[in-house]
Amino acid sequence: MDKIENIDDIRSLIALGIEECTTLEYKSGIDTSNNHWKSEMAKDVSAMANANGGIIIYGVKEYDEEDKRHLPEKITPIDVTKISKETIAQVISSNISPKINNLEIDCIVVDAVIPNEVVYVVSVPKSNTAHQNLKTKIYHKRCVTTINPMEDYEIRDVMNRRVHPDVILDFEIKLITQQELYWIQPTFNPLYQAPVPAQPQIVQKTILALNCMPKNIGTVVAEHVHYFIKLPSDLVAPGQQFDVVDVRDGFAKVRRENIYCDILEGSTPLNVKYGPPRIVPILPGMIGVYKGIILNSQANLNRDVEISWVLNADGAAIKSGKIKLNEIPRKKA
Repeated sequence: MDKIENIDDIRSLIALGIEECTTLEYKSGIDTSNNHWKSEMAKDVSAMANANGGIIIYGVKEYDEEDKRHLPEKITPIDVTKISKETIAQVISSNISPKINNLEIDCIVVDAVIPNEVVYVVSVPKSNTAHQNLKTKIYHKRCVTTINPMEDYEIRDVMNRRVHPDVILDFEIKLITQQELYWIQPTFNPLYQAPVPAQPQIVQKTILALNCMPKNIGTVVAEHVHYFIKLPSDLVAPGQQFDVVDVRDGFAKVRRENIYCDILEGSTPLNVKYGPPRIVPILPGMIGVYKGIILNSQANLNRDVEISWVLNADGAAIKSGKIKLNEIPRKKA
């Protein structure tokens, strides 16, 4: 989620009906009269850090109706004179172990006429270790809109973020006008009484590609990454049989990995010379080398069908995910 910078951003969340999820939580206020408020705050913040990070907004009420209870209804300002930004920071810091690095707290004034009425936005980074709620001695993890105690294997998995890379796949469908260099055959020139040397000519070729982009969201360099994308077989343009490892029930499975071959000096469009395959590591925070899947230009890209993926990186736990074809962002070259 993009950073929330002002009260208009919060009003937009309400107007658009942006629902709570793993990375977004609404809190109507901070009830300091409740003896357990510090424990609750530590649970909410640590659970988000142990999951995928995200934003907690204190001062936005959800609907009471069961079918809308995760949707924002209205702003319910917090009195800054009763609980300050510094108090919130101190509560989070002293009740979660280990402390969460790079956590941010923004105090947003609702109305300039009443400067003491604010909304607090707590931006929680995804952590590379597991954090414990010191009030309850429990490790929590946020899952969609709920917070649950973590199982032993989940705690170990989070702690392994320091040991193994954390790689996910991003997708985009891109319309590419590819410039291909073709060579015109020598022709006879009567002025020189000799063939004219071959001349280069730029030829435009439009292709549609599904780019599958491995992104390292962890803190460890990913050396070897390989993954499989499963998509409707009628989407895959001909000529990619080498990459398709299986076709079944109308779906094709395509293999990819972060291996790259350099094009050597002296190559021509009709005689491309490649160097030996080499692994291109993916640094933390970076997107690795990727090769798009060329799509049929006549394929229907607005279908409500899922594209799934499975990924492995340097022995880390296998990751998987899904995305609807009609939800993949479209871009132009």
